[in-house]
Amino acid sequence: MCVQFTASDAYMRGYALHIPEDTTASSTADQHKRSIAMFTDVLGADTTASDQINFIRLLKRADEHYAKMN
Repeated sequence: MCVQFTASDAYMRGYALHIPEDTTASSTADQHKRSIAMFTDVLGADTTASDQINFIRLLKRADEHYAKMN
């Protein structure tokens, strides 16, 4: 629930969301799948696994995103 509320708040404020699927947990595997689906389908989050993230590219994308906001 904590990640869901924080992500929803960030989404409403216009932030680009990156929530690695392997950094969240739920009570059951089915709940986890549904949470990840909500993050991607509803909030447009990038849920790439943490070991697959190219952090240099991610930082460049963040710079570009926030430059558009200002």
